[in-house]
Amino acid sequence: MQKTIVTFDNFVEGYKLRKIEIAVNPKTIPDSMSSPLMSTNRRLAHNLFFYIGVISFLSIFPLALVSWVPALAAFLWGIVIFSATKKSAISFIAERMLENEEFFHFCLSNKLAGLKKNGHALLYQDGKVLDYGLFDEPEKESQSVQ
Repeated sequence: MQKTIVTFDNFVEGYKLRKIEIAVNPKTIPDSMSSPLMSTNRRLAHNLFFYIGVISFLSIFPLALVSWVPALAAFLWGIVIFSATKKSAISFIAERMLENEEFFHFCLSNKLAGLKKNGHALLYQDGKVLDYGLFDEPEKESQSVQ
């Protein structure tokens, strides 16, 4: 089994060539977005839309006293905002990992995100991304026994 160390530059190049994918763990989005290594503009944008979603859900109860139509609209709007906030946070994390090597290592070392190459996960160990090349070679055709 051959072991290859993937450097940050190899990662960026592989990502641009669509050979390496970034897999962000949705459960760790708050940890990634609140990191001091995350850019301030992205953090502010994420927080703004998150709180707009919270306000949408909190407005359901007063609107329900008036009519059910605006309450339903606020509920649906809140769902849309939260979904969009989650998707944008994932792209913010991926973009920041491509821009900043320190954030790249922070996310991988704390298991906030992972890397995939050809459908299999790359191992992050001791500050290095390791590629064991398990699926780099084409599979050999198996011979049938008659």
